[in-house]
Amino acid sequence: DPSDRAAGRVRPEMTALGARLFETYGTLQIDNAFAPEAIARLHDAFMARYSSYFREADHPDALYLGDRRYMLTVDLDEPFNDPTVMGAPMVLPIIHSMLGDDCVIGAYTAVISLPGSKDQRLHKDHPALFPSTRWHHTLPSFAIQIIIPLVPLNERTGTTRFYKGSHRVPTDDVKALGSQDPVVPLGSCLLNDYRCAHMGLGNQSDEVRPILTI
Repeated sequence: DPSDRAAGRVRPEMTALGARLFETYGTLQIDNAFAPEAIARLHDAFMARYSSYFREADHPDALYLGDRRYMLTVDLDEPFNDPTVMGAPMVLPIIHSMLGDDCVIGAYTAVISLPGSKDQRLHKDHPALFPSTRWHHTLPSFAIQIIIPLVPLNERTGTTRFYKGSHRVPTDDVKALGSQDPVVPLGSCLLNDYRCAHMGLGNQSDEVRPILTI
């Protein structure tokens, strides 16, 4: 409910539902998580500040993630240090319910997919904590990523394909699971467990596709 977001609150039953869905599937889309004007500020600042990365090149301070796709560290100043983004009241209670109130931000980055980029390889963001056992797949979440699109994610711009439930199985077993290509409007975000298998899809539009990842 946008009125809940505007009031800076999330109902306890919605927090519980979000946590339960996330624990089951390893991923969750939260709509109306951010005010449209906040996302507009982030978009405009990002496009102005990081436009030098909007071309295919060997960028020495960016990580190459595959065809026409780069990851870079975001400077923590205005407007990227907005507490309503890093600690969004529609998002943080769900994360607290799974990681505890003393969780910390481990990274704040952006991923840029240039026009014409191809699909990324299927992967997980972190190796198994206990690779010689299957315990890793039964443990609670140890890290969660928030994906905040700065342009809508759809069939043209591309999105992130998630294999639901893949945080509970080894990588070799992931393709037997169903996948989903979420359509994510501005103001919404995606959460994913670090053990959840996913892949960024190609950008078939003529515009750069930036996402923030916290």
